[in-house]
Formats: sequence, C-alpha cells, structure tokens
Amino acid sequence: MARHIRNPENFTRTLCGGRPTGDDLDYRSAAARPGASLCSSCRRVMAAAEAEGYDPPVDERLVESERLHPVFVYGTLRAGMRNHHWLRGASMLPVGRVTAQACYLMLSVSDSFPGVIRGGNEAVVGEVYMVNTKTLEALDRHEGCPTHYRREAIEVVGVEGACWTYIYQMPTNARCAPSRVVRGADWVAYVAALESLASF
Repeated sequence: MARHIRNPENFTRTLCGGRPTGDDLDYRSAAARPGASLCSSCRRVMAAAEAEGYDPPVDERLVESERLHPVFVYGTLRAGMRNHHWLRGASMLPVGRVTAQACYLMLSVSDSFPGVIRGGNEAVVGEVYMVNTKTLEALDRHEGCPTHYRREAIEVVGVEGACWTYIYQMPTNARCAPSRVVRGADWVAYVAALESLASF
C-alpha cells in the first residue's frame, strides 16, 4: 500500500490532499528514503518541489512527536515488572543502571510500588529507556504527575546528559499508606525477596 507525505504546512493533510495516516512520512524522512513506496501524486509534488530547490518548513509538532527522551525508571516500570508494558516499543540503554548521586531514599508504599525521595544516602538502581514525546506524556499521566510524582532531571552513571525520572511526592495527611525503606534502593531485588519469604 502506497504511503503519503504529510504536508509540513498543514498537519492534517498530505501533499496529495488526502488525510494523513499513522503510516505516512514527513517530507524530510521521505527525502532520506528514496525507496519508500509513495503514492504517484505525492511523488510528483515532491519531485517538482525538489527541482525548484524548495526547503519545506519544519512542522514543530512533527519534530517534537519524534523527539526521544531518556527516562530512568526504578520501580514497577522496570523490565519484568507489572507496569513495564507502558514502555512497549521503547529501547533500553545498555548503560544507566544507577543514579550518579547517592542522595536518595526509596520507600515501599504498602509493598505495592516504590517512591524515591531526596534526602537519603543511597544511589537508586534502575534502567534508562529512550521514549518519544507521546510515551513520556502517557508516563506522566500514569504516574499522576505532578500530584503523586514529580518528573525531575537527574544524572545517571554512564548516560551523557540528564535523564527524566519520577520523584515521589510524600503525602502529608495522617491517613497516607504505610511505607518502609527499601535498603539498597533496588525495587526488583526487594520484590524478589518478598516473594521468596512468601514461598516459605
């Protein structure tokens, strides 16, 4: 099935006038992939534009949607944990297993999920994933940001530049869920230990 080229001047249309689909390409991606299967109308428009030296404006919405963000996850979003499906399609970096600073404290909230706060003396164990803007926004909603968690930039060992992570917002009311400190700040190891104790 032939693809279309999204019109950089009209986000809801393609060069041939049809409505874009999730399988279509933006102008610059199509130019970099001459073998892409495009509809004949889009090919003609693109060829004429290139012959005239046309340099299409960059649609900021397309650029932002395709941008990748490094996110450091340390709890139920980690590989093998129950919420890892939120990172489906994201690539995990081979580095970035621990925070660069040992200034955190990990809490287990009702032994259901972890919350990392500042003010401790441990480095947090986790994983770094490269996610697009749509996934990052979905993670914000999943984490209840900024009410339950606050997304902050942190440094992670082996990763150049800052990574996003989610810092727990401690409830201040007296009826908040009970929590305990996770020694070693490794949620996967903590869950494995709980499961091992439960098996006896």
